[in-house]
Amino acid sequence: MAVDPISPGTMEPCEWCSKQSDQLTPIRDWEEYGSFSPRFYEVCPDCVKKEKEGFEAASAEWAGYMEPRYTATG
Repeated sequence: MAVDPISPGTMEPCEWCSKQSDQLTPIRDWEEYGSFSPRFYEVCPDCVKKEKEGFEAASAEWAGYMEPRYTATG
């Protein structure tokens, strides 16, 4: 998120954990991405990291599920 030029370093609450931060990043929740109008959330760096880790874990689980289907010889 770009810092507001009028009030640099403004502390605002993270929309997911409510922790005050001046480094909020707009992201979408990957689990909500299929909805008709997924919204952006302004979240702190810790929540961005948790979201990325959750996405990577789900991607690895999905790859583990799909891999045997594409490599199996019949």
